[in-house]
Amino acid sequence: MRIGVGMGPARRSCQTAPSVPRAPAPPRVVPRTPRSSQSGEEAEEKTARRGARAISPIAGERSGLRAARRSATLGAMELATDRARLIELLAARSFRYQPAAPFRLASGRTSPYYFNCKTTLYHPEGLVVVGRCLFAVVAPLGVAAIGGLTLGADPLAFACAYCSEVQGNPIEPFVVRKQAKDHGTCLPIEGNVVAGDRVVVVDDVITTGGSALKAIAACRAARLEVVHCCVVVDRQEGGREAIEAAGVAVTALATRTEVMAVRTATPPPPRHDR
Repeated sequence: MRIGVGMGPARRSCQTAPSVPRAPAPPRVVPRTPRSSQSGEEAEEKTARRGARAISPIAGERSGLRAARRSATLGAMELATDRARLIELLAARSFRYQPAAPFRLASGRTSPYYFNCKTTLYHPEGLVVVGRCLFAVVAPLGVAAIGGLTLGADPLAFACAYCSEVQGNPIEPFVVRKQAKDHGTCLPIEGNVVAGDRVVVVDDVITTGGSALKAIAACRAARLEVVHCCVVVDRQEGGREAIEAAGVAVTALATRTEVMAVRTATPPPPRHDR
């Protein structure tokens, strides 16, 4: 039987058709199950409780106390460093010892030890260091002014006042005259102080405490409240005790013993700046 054309199976082509790459399957997203099924109101309440804890007065007070302690610790460390440097400067620039030819002091006494603090206080570094030391002692007392009997107290009051302004806690300087002016206002005290102000009296060196006691008496006569006395060097010859007997506490930035210890350990360099 003859098979007609077009009735048989179709011929296959000898060429293979190019393969078409498959598109990558989309990533499978698995929905995450929330850890808790709290309602919106519960979530808002939880957030509010957190906020309340954050602004709790007790928490704020504790945080403030911690900051104050850190600040006090840093302040004490800085004061210790500045005091050590001040003692070095005093030993190198201001202290003299000559037992063969004793010095006559302002008190009338004679002594083999002599401190001329002006050579340190009139030195740029010395002025900066003593200003920082005084401010560190005076600032916590909450006083309005600092000063004492001219001439020894003048650079101390000015150095502390400058440092206080830099630190954002201004303390006024004042000067107590040895003798009131006989003209003009005839004021015994110069400066921006008024009756009732809390003040600190300063002096460069105390032996018997006479100069500081005169300044304290002048301040009290002007109705100023003397709350403290700061000195650069305590010669340890009764001055501190005399001032404290007048009802005023004393802070000495250095003592004769401390200066002599540094002077003995490190002989002073030759002086070329006098």
